[in-house]
Amino acid sequence: MACLFNMSKPLFILLLSITLASLHISAQEYQVCVYHYFNNKKVSTSQCFDKDKRWGKALAYDKTGKIIYEKELRRVAGNSSVDFTYYPDGAVSRAQWHSAPDAGIQWYNSTTYFSKDGTIEKVEENSYDMTPGLKELKVPGEYTPQIKKQEAARCGAIYSTEFYFINKYKYPVNITATRKGNAADIKTVTVNPGDTAIGGSFIMTEQFVELSDYYTFSAIPTKTRKGRSYSIVLCKVPGFETISKATRRYHYVALDM
Repeated sequence: MACLFNMSKPLFILLLSITLASLHISAQEYQVCVYHYFNNKKVSTSQCFDKDKRWGKALAYDKTGKIIYEKELRRVAGNSSVDFTYYPDGAVSRAQWHSAPDAGIQWYNSTTYFSKDGTIEKVEENSYDMTPGLKELKVPGEYTPQIKKQEAARCGAIYSTEFYFINKYKYPVNITATRKGNAADIKTVTVNPGDTAIGGSFIMTEQFVELSDYYTFSAIPTKTRKGRSYSIVLCKVPGFETISKATRRYHYVALDM
């Protein structure tokens, strides 16, 4: 079902106010969290930020609760983010980490692949300082990137288009982002009523992207009132937040239609 924002100015202002209010978080450090779970309800991955959403940490666990992956997250001095992909049982199958400074053209990303039992199988690394193509390594073992002399105008500036999900439905909602042309690249997060969750980010050189050109989004309630069904529509809130010169953030809201 298409979601069209043909609404009056007062209604738009109300929705925008609700959206911004839902971003208010606890004053405790690392309490703004988004979790993904195994089928047995144990935590599979977490992404948590401080109260100002400036610094955070991404973690992945195996089925015994052992930490198998850890990366920093930040919204200051540039940005760093993690996108997780999962096996059907909820175990992490892939973790993509991107980091870029606030200025300049340096950047770094790595993709870590996991077996179903949580063992790291392979890590692919790529950065501005590397030659074209991905650097692969097998685990166990360590890889130290070769720092090469930077060449002027070798690549363009990195632009990050982020997206967040907001649940205005009365029950928890499973919201899914699927990469167009790659059905295996899919991410689902469960968002509780009134909460906001990190959807992900799309990195491109020289320009921001229109997310609808690269992703399809869907929202399904985890439960409904007995004997009744509800239609949930995920609506993109008009406009965006400017996080930095090279970062924009969009919000999608799950509404009961």
